[in-house]
Amino acid sequence: VGSRTPYKIHLRDRRFQNDSVPLHPSCACYTCQNHTRAYINHLLTAHEMLAEVLLSLHNHHQYLRFFSVIRSHIRSGSFPHFKSAFLA
Repeated sequence: VGSRTPYKIHLRDRRFQNDSVPLHPSCACYTCQNHTRAYINHLLTAHEMLAEVLLSLHNHHQYLRFFSVIRSHIRSGSFPHFKSAFLA
């Protein structure tokens, strides 16, 4: 599972300096709706605390969404299938 990180990106990388898309284009969190990868790259390289705040907001939103999906599968009785598909 450790190597399974399709959404992990290294925002300090220079290739994000001019990247005008959000962290995750389909994410509805405050960070993704209002800031670009380039801006977060700038904040990280400038060691601005706002970078950590924005990334925390995004990560918390992702965790809440993930656990909401898990709860939904538990309620519907499809969690074992979801778990198998997720870990595959």
